[in-house]
This record gives sequence, C-alpha cells and structure tokens, in this order.
Amino acid sequence: MDKGKFPYADVPGHAVFELLPYWEGQARPNNVELGADPTLRGWRERLGGHTGEILDPLKGEFHPVSLLAYATKDPDRLRLCITWKFKSDSPLLEDEIRRRLAPFKVG
Repeated sequence: MDKGKFPYADVPGHAVFELLPYWEGQARPNNVELGADPTLRGWRERLGGHTGEILDPLKGEFHPVSLLAYATKDPDRLRLCITWKFKSDSPLLEDEIRRRLAPFKVG
C-alpha cells in the first residue's frame, strides 16, 4: 500500500471514526457536507455482513466496524455518515498536523 497518499501515515497517533446514523430525508448529522452516504444495506454489502473492516483515509490502517447496533433498523432508509478524526500522540504535533491537512481541507 502506498503510504504517501495518507496525510498522517508517518505521524505518531491514530485515526478514530464515528458512524452517525440518520433517516432518509433528514438533515445530515454534525453539518457534514460531503457526498451521499450509504444506506445500512450499502454498508452491509461493503462489509460483507454486519461486521468487517474499513480503511481509514488518514493513516491507511484498517479498523473494525460493527453494524449490529442497527440490526433491526430499516436497511433502505437508514443512512450512516462516517467521520474521521486524528488523535495525535503529542500535542506538540498540532501545528504539523494542521500543515499536513491544509491540502486535504479536512478539519
């Protein structure tokens, strides 16, 4: 895997994600303005079931994900927005992190 395309690949720390559920037709959570989010059915297809792994766009590492909390929800109406954050191992790296993120326009 080409680590050069991941802005935090060599920065000490880790990426964390959050799945934010919302119903079809509702406003997206946290004012996140990106593309259309997959439905629960789409996520299940992507993962090959209720659990699996996803690749983070920050460090290029895989993270386990579970959709079991949504098992009884309508798979065609529930959408899941994913958000990523980077947690630095050192607060001294914050300026470097902001510099690396500037080209990606990621907060």
